[in-house]
Amino acid sequence: MIFWTQEKIDELTRLYPTTNNADLARRLKTTQQSVEMKGFRLGLKKISGILPRNANDDVKTENRPIFQPLKPAALPDFIAERIASFRAIPSLRK
Repeated sequence: MIFWTQEKIDELTRLYPTTNNADLARRLKTTQQSVEMKGFRLGLKKISGILPRNANDDVKTENRPIFQPLKPAALPDFIAERIASFRAIPSLRK
């Protein structure tokens, strides 16, 4: 359990609007999630347009696919063998 001292709360309150949560967590020797939750509970807000809320928010995802489909050559041999064994079962053939 992480205990917040008054000194840590004061520093969080002072730095939260202009510092990303990952940097705050390192500085306060706590987790990023703890910083986010404490900031939420205290009603702290980030100054919009200055920096991302989290370290990962600056990564643009709108043009990236959700997942990359596997190419058949990328399958390990044991998976390819398993698929072939299922295809050998008459009720599972297409």
